[in-house]
Amino acid sequence: MQLRSLVVDDARVTQLILERILNAYGTCNVARNGTEAMQVFSEAFEAGRGHDLVCLDMGLPDFGGLELLTKIRAYEEQHGRPEMDRARVIAITASSDAATIRAFTQMGDGYILKPINRDRLIRDIVNLGLIAPSAADSQLVTDLERLCQSDALPMKMLAHLMREIAGSIGRQSNGFKPGQ
Repeated sequence: MQLRSLVVDDARVTQLILERILNAYGTCNVARNGTEAMQVFSEAFEAGRGHDLVCLDMGLPDFGGLELLTKIRAYEEQHGRPEMDRARVIAITASSDAATIRAFTQMGDGYILKPINRDRLIRDIVNLGLIAPSAADSQLVTDLERLCQSDALPMKMLAHLMREIAGSIGRQSNGFKPGQ
């Protein structure tokens, strides 16, 4: 499946970075502000090519990221897009304000702090189920599954590995959705 993404950011550098990363997985549209974003989003939806992912800057020149996210969700609802099929929206922000992030993650699907970290963005997109994990990640999971199924690992080592995995899950989620 080809990922259909929309980048909404007024900073050309951020647009270029995100566009380069996302084009590797499918098609990427770019909008400079909220008005343009709604036009691109609705045109793609009406043409049967709705976006799977929206990377949304929280500080747009015409209206805020939360306002645009509200408009996107309302549009999807008005046009009968089931919640499970709605676009996944990741906030791209320089702000680490907890209240703003919480408000966004109630309607959105995560956030990433600027500057953009390519590996973090890709991991979040994988976590959202929009792209497949890398071959190396898949192989690692297969190897760990095989090791656990063999019962060859001493219990103390297995317990240590489980604590490390639980710690990784905690750090990645940290009370929010993907994208911290």
